[in-house]
Amino acid sequence: MQSFNFLNCMELNDVGSDYEGVATKCGTEAQIANIADIMTCYKGSDAVAMEHEIAVKTDSLSPSHQWVPWVTVND
Repeated sequence: MQSFNFLNCMELNDVGSDYEGVATKCGTEAQIANIADIMTCYKGSDAVAMEHEIAVKTDSLSPSHQWVPWVTVND
């Protein structure tokens, strides 16, 4: 339930570019104890590489990606 509350809060508050502030606020509200770890990951080079990998996969979907979120199963 914490994960859903966190993601729901992120979606509702995503109105600008202060992602760190929103994530910290939502992490606190959702009672996520390791929000600092999540933010460290978010700011790290591994996160950038993973996001790029996901973007490449999304770009090559068949049928092509049309809406957000676009959920896939088993790759």
